[in-house]
Amino acid sequence: QSQREAMGSHGGQGTVFRTPEHHVWTGPGLRNVSLEVTFDPTVLDLVARLPDSQGQAIAQFELPGLCDTRPHEDAFVEAWLERWLDIGAMPGEEMILEARCLLAMKELVAERPEVCPILRHMLGRFEMALSAWLKQWPSAEPPRQEGLQTAQKELVRAEDMELEIHAVLALLGGCTGSQSASLLPEDEEATEQFRQVSLGWIFKLHSFYGLKILAQHERVSAAAQQNSERLSMLWWEIGEVSELLCCAFFRPMEMELWQFARRWCLEGAGATAFESQRKSPSPAPRNDSAMGSSTRGTPTPEDAAPAESAERATPGAEAADPAAATAQDVNDAISQALLWELLPPREELAEWPGKPTEVPSASTESQGAAQSEPVAEDAVEEAPSAPSTQRVPGSSFFHVARREDCDLREFDKRDDFHIRRLEESTTVHCWNTAVEQAVIGSARQVLASSVAMVPGSGQYRFDLRVNSGTGSEAAHLLEVGLMSDPNAGVYFQAESPGVKQPLKPGEEGKGEPFFRLVTIFDTLLEGVRLAVELDMDEATVNIRNLPSLEDATAQGQPPISLSAWIDARNRALVMSVRNPGELDCPLFKEHVEHLNDMIDRGTLDGELAETVLADDGVKWVLASNIVPDTPEAYHFYVAVPSGLEMEIF
Repeated sequence: QSQREAMGSHGGQGTVFRTPEHHVWTGPGLRNVSLEVTFDPTVLDLVARLPDSQGQAIAQFELPGLCDTRPHEDAFVEAWLERWLDIGAMPGEEMILEARCLLAMKELVAERPEVCPILRHMLGRFEMALSAWLKQWPSAEPPRQEGLQTAQKELVRAEDMELEIHAVLALLGGCTGSQSASLLPEDEEATEQFRQVSLGWIFKLHSFYGLKILAQHERVSAAAQQNSERLSMLWWEIGEVSELLCCAFFRPMEMELWQFARRWCLEGAGATAFESQRKSPSPAPRNDSAMGSSTRGTPTPEDAAPAESAERATPGAEAADPAAATAQDVNDAISQALLWELLPPREELAEWPGKPTEVPSASTESQGAAQSEPVAEDAVEEAPSAPSTQRVPGSSFFHVARREDCDLREFDKRDDFHIRRLEESTTVHCWNTAVEQAVIGSARQVLASSVAMVPGSGQYRFDLRVNSGTGSEAAHLLEVGLMSDPNAGVYFQAESPGVKQPLKPGEEGKGEPFFRLVTIFDTLLEGVRLAVELDMDEATVNIRNLPSLEDATAQGQPPISLSAWIDARNRALVMSVRNPGELDCPLFKEHVEHLNDMIDRGTLDGELAETVLADDGVKWVLASNIVPDTPEAYHFYVAVPSGLEMEIF
């Protein structure tokens, strides 16, 4: 202050000129001002409050000369000017910047930058704050009734988060950005990051919080009646629907996605394409609509979903205007986005009753129009065939007890391991809330399937998804693989990371009773479904994501061979019932080698040589393949460390 007074003295007359409070150089300076962006559910917008000094300066000295022509062509800008220029701020009220009028305000300010330096600077700060908010979203997760709970600084309701997602997506021009100009043209990375994260959260709210996407239209209509069409997913464009259906994170059951897409085709924006097809004077096109041609009720076989396409569609490739998309465009986009291997056969889809109580039926007029559409005969031939692989359901998995001789048995916290089987589903939901204070990994729990798989019995598959905990301290101890006898129990050792059982004679080395899929961490992503496919005819295991996250031309992980392990297990199984002395007796081994040398030289042949070579003890010494009379059965198993949550489908 003394410096400003000294600099402000003039002519030695003692007159002091002080900088006005509204001046841009007043106080700490604008560089130290940071804006905090929040979502305002009352206006469905992202807003930031300005410091009182800057807000008053803008309203009093800058806004009056900013816009000569009123009303402004942008309705949001006009409403903002009316609120803060015409009406003015109430005592103690702070000026608010709104994201929905950011672009128009920047254009307005750019026309006369000399009139509004503070507002221009604050809009730049607001843009930076919006970018940070989009990159850091969400700042908190809604509390869950079950599963792992994360520490929260603030509580947010799942319903409020859903409204926030769809309101912000509308500000950003939809989940593909095709509905309006970019909110942050200089930071598309932040915008795209929010879009992708929000799609995963739409699915997460469906899967974990009961906010089903099939009833999203009714929820947003009740929460935001005047903006229901803008926020409802029923009025998304086909590119946006395709983008949602392609999302891999926290994906709901595929049948629920099929039901949503079917409703979008019958009652939402997709109905325009099929209505245009029906009214077209050209010859009737093939009707292989992804969602079928009839409305709710009992669909006929003609109503079933179309065949799975050989190639995956590029989301957003269709025209931006839903009315411009043809029925074939809609059909192709949805068909290529759905995972047909997780859907029932076409015949079962045709018989789907489709009677969700929360969803209204389509109008009578659309029923009659839809049912009158012809169906191509070749549509049935394109339908995906029934899978030949036997599914190992999550409901077949049971908890494997810890053995009495386990060194870490005193740290077993069985009560902290939770297992719940979802109603009307084969899915098992499990999570481990144990706190390991002494030994990391001591509270691991093991689940194994009761489905027995023997060599030569065909293909098997089970699917799992890690929902939370990949960053936990014990996450690296997650195990997925095959084991021989779950009823024998398991034990753990502090110096060894794997699940173990006491080794029997002959099991040392490669013959231990566990085969661990160590490459699973190369494919594992939190929230993305994993398919573990076992071919007992070829003795291989393949691990892949559903849906695939790799480029269509990229080569996936090669199958993992089980041949060496199964051969070692066969040898160990046969030798476990023989005299233990055969395994270590030097005299027996020398005798076998001598007889084998005689057979190679031809001095021992005929029936006697065949008898020698057929002996299991001889095969053991010569490391030949041994096949037991009764093949050994194997079982899928999963070791769940503390701090991890997963689902087995």
